[in-house]
Amino acid sequence: MNGVSLDEADLSGARLAGTTMVGAVCFGTRFDGADLRGAELYWAICLGASFRGANAAAASFRGADLQQADFTGADLTNADFGRDNLNGATDLRGADLTDAVLAGARFEGAEYDRKTLFPRGFYPEKRGMVERTR
Repeated sequence: MNGVSLDEADLSGARLAGTTMVGAVCFGTRFDGADLRGAELYWAICLGASFRGANAAAASFRGADLQQADFTGADLTNADFGRDNLNGATDLRGADLTDAVLAGARFEGAEYDRKTLFPRGFYPEKRGMVERTR
């Protein structure tokens, strides 16, 4: 599904494990609770997309624009966010980023909370992230 446009689509709960969506356009798309394990969303444009509670373990978002995306409670273990844009109110509260690849990703203004799990040696405040207590 290269270059597919999924603007405003509701893919909540969809089974998309292993799917390749290179260059997909996903403005406001809902992937809430979706199975995205091992999916490839290289260079996808997912501004304002929602991945709440999604299982995106080992998914690759390399080069994606994920500004204002909502990853609240998502499983992002071993996910690849290299060179991604997660700036500006991207919500990572309660997300599990254990062993995720975050080198080169931009996080200025992204939100996290005490439940958010990061890879060893990752310091959110040094990357411009904002801790939210509510």
